[in-house]
Amino acid sequence: MIEAALSVEVSGSSESFCDCCGAESRKLWGEVLDGQATAALYYIQWTVGSPNHFPNLDLVIGPWGEGFGPADRFLVSLLYRPDSAQGGFMVVDAEGRYANYLALCEKAFDRSEVVGTALASKVFSIVDAIWLGDPRLSDVKSLGDVA
Repeated sequence: MIEAALSVEVSGSSESFCDCCGAESRKLWGEVLDGQATAALYYIQWTVGSPNHFPNLDLVIGPWGEGFGPADRFLVSLLYRPDSAQGGFMVVDAEGRYANYLALCEKAFDRSEVVGTALASKVFSIVDAIWLGDPRLSDVKSLGDVA
């Protein structure tokens, strides 16, 4: 259960090119901490300057550290829909993204397993911490300006 104030510890990044349009794509990742404990790992990927390519946010949620493994964690995936007034995240089925995270978790949640459940509150608390706590997301936040 998430009780303490969440914080973000940024980790790495990489750049590549979009398969469909050839534009530059970026991927960032880090940890969301609940006090001193890791509550989730996050990975966000987007195509630079392309608001029609909705950014993906993948969350590997669950306990980390000694005594815990992939069976204790699960994947939740979201899309960010930018627009000039106010963008927003929506939960999507994680199954299609699961292959990227096989070593980290053993289950990918469908949208229906998150939306309307107690888990949704936890997921969006994590998303808020990332959105407010990772300064590298300025490019994603500015996608609404070009939408």
